[in-house]
Amino acid sequence: RQGVGEPSVYHAVVVIFLEFFAWGLLTTPMLTVLHQTFPQHTFLMNGLIHGVKVSATFAASLVTSPAIGAYLARAYSDTLVVVLASGVALLDIGFILIAVPESLPEEMRPVSWGAPISWEQADPFAVIGFSSETVATFIGVVGILSILAQTVVLGVLMRSIGNKNTILLGLGFQILQLAWYGFGSQQW
Repeated sequence: RQGVGEPSVYHAVVVIFLEFFAWGLLTTPMLTVLHQTFPQHTFLMNGLIHGVKVSATFAASLVTSPAIGAYLARAYSDTLVVVLASGVALLDIGFILIAVPESLPEEMRPVSWGAPISWEQADPFAVIGFSSETVATFIGVVGILSILAQTVVLGVLMRSIGNKNTILLGLGFQILQLAWYGFGSQQW
């Protein structure tokens, strides 16, 4: 028997948390280097480098690890932060190799995994009955609406209700959007 316990979503949560925790520790040293390299576009370059990764573990590590990294860098040194982040990354790799059965060779994986995953049942668009064309249309419409929201609507809102209220309004609509996706059961 290999791995730690039965395969579960907790394995993924631990791995993803450790990954983002390690990246979070490096936030302050990376921003320092980015600011020295791109003084006029530090945060733009940071966003381009990191991309967008969203999950609950990302949120948890986003909140905790930059603060810990900044504190440790101020109290000790950037070198300690880099060594600690590297250690967390190595711990992450070790956890993957030891505890996550998917990383094991096929012959060493537990036989008791049960039925294979049906990706057709796991696909939220297929469950609702979207065809490939409908999914493409949906993504296109959402993309066009996103472009309009981020260019035209955002500028108008920021000028008329201010930055803070625009953010609050955006968060409110994000909650509604995610709830709509979560509770939606019809194609309409």
